[in-house]
Formats: sequence, C-alpha cells, structure tokens
Amino acid sequence: MFAARSSSNRGLRPPNWAAIRRKLNLMEYRGIRYTIRTGIERGQWFAVIHPEGVEVAGKVITGTREHAELYARRMIISWLKSKARPSQLKNL
Repeated sequence: MFAARSSSNRGLRPPNWAAIRRKLNLMEYRGIRYTIRTGIERGQWFAVIHPEGVEVAGKVITGTREHAELYARRMIISWLKSKARPSQLKNL
C-alpha cells in the first residue's frame, strides 16, 4: 500500500514512514501523540496533545511550525511530569 517503485525499476523500496506520518499528521513524542494544525492567520499554529488517546486543550502558537512542535513537546513533558511519581521525575 505504501511501497513505492524505485527509479531503477528493480522492485519496491521500503516506505519512508517518517514522511508518511508527517503527511497523515501523526506525530509522537515520548509515547504521546500530538497534532500541529495551521491557524487562520499566517504564521499561526495550533498545538494539541493526545495523552491516553484523548485530545486535551490546545494552544495557539505564533511563529514557525518548528516553534509549534517544540511547544507541543513541552506540553507533553509537562503532562508527563504531572502524572509521574516522584521517583520517575528525574527521568523526564
């Protein structure tokens, strides 16, 4: 389904899963999915995390997509810290 022909026509090459995940907007950090959506205005992004399969409140970020991805990762770290036991905090 996701395999593609190589330019040499020798057969199929393995799919580029990272590119497929980006196109489908499936991103994950530390085992938690997150989504980056475009905002209404130029340079506006909406970051949402999905811990335990549930979408939590997102945040509008102004800047580049990379800024929005970094913010989503910080949201994940913050969520993990709130759920971690004290002995697990040093690993975050």
